[in-house]
Amino acid sequence: HMRQWQHMPEELISNEHAVLLLNRLAKPIYDTLKLRASNLNRQRVYIEAVLFQDWISLQNEANLVDTHYRREHGLDNSTPPFFGYYVVVCLSRLMDLHLQSGVEMGLFCGHEQLCSAFWYRDFLLASLEQNLTNMKLCKEMYSKQIASPSTKPEPKGKKKKSAKGKQTNAKPKKTPEEVEDDLELKLIDLKRKLCRGLVRFIVCLRKGGFLKSPSFEFTSTRKQFEKRFEPYMSIRHPPFLSYDDYLSGADSSGIPDAAMFQATSELFQAAKVAAEAILQDLTHIDAYYRTVTEQEVRELLRVSVGNGVYLMKLRQYYGKSEPLQVSFDFDVHNEF
Repeated sequence: HMRQWQHMPEELISNEHAVLLLNRLAKPIYDTLKLRASNLNRQRVYIEAVLFQDWISLQNEANLVDTHYRREHGLDNSTPPFFGYYVVVCLSRLMDLHLQSGVEMGLFCGHEQLCSAFWYRDFLLASLEQNLTNMKLCKEMYSKQIASPSTKPEPKGKKKKSAKGKQTNAKPKKTPEEVEDDLELKLIDLKRKLCRGLVRFIVCLRKGGFLKSPSFEFTSTRKQFEKRFEPYMSIRHPPFLSYDDYLSGADSSGIPDAAMFQATSELFQAAKVAAEAILQDLTHIDAYYRTVTEQEVRELLRVSVGNGVYLMKLRQYYGKSEPLQVSFDFDVHNEF
């Protein structure tokens, strides 16, 4: 599973410390797979009570193994944290599933909590995307080094040709696993665009006075934020984001209305293009190995197009005193 995304040196895999860590990984990996057989409520409870603690411990152990490997072979800090990357990716997936299930179950009530949920999920998906991309780039770089370990630069004006006169620098054909991994990265990017677009859409509604900030007698929006994301506080990476981070990240006081509408519209348009590209890619992948179904991608496409239309409608009401009723509908897709 690690080698599908990244290069793993043989001397690292055979290291006694790495072997111990791999043995430790078996149970949490099994529990993470078994998690999918439970309903959403049991998934959240099990993630909070068991899996987060297991993977936090594994994160510390993975960092120790990577550090020991660098010292043993005299490598500097530029050497990728092979085990660290993998554990962070698994932990990021669990955090995203935990937050996603909270939205599906309706635990985030009202525009303020939904805005914070989409904002935080954008951060988690960004962390997941960055780590997967780093792993993939390291693997590609190592593959190029193995393919041409002693290649000398050709003189200027000359091109290396094959016996038939064709250039030999054509890109190798991707394996089915690499095509599936690319599809997953595209899906993560699509969901990130939707999360950012929805955050800005809610901000536009709030700036136009169509949504009022809630007031409470026994709690506050800060307390609600801290309680909703409390399970993430003990996780070192991805780092915990505070309510102050959310306020600064979702602040649009200095952005003109026209620019805000334009940026939000571009995000939904980009999400539409991304969904259409994924639908095209699905035609080349066996349905049994797809990370997402065609039906779900079409639902995400409908969310992108629908919100773009609603944004245009909102723009027509902006600056007017006419009443506008706002509701949040998850009938098309249960996450967005």
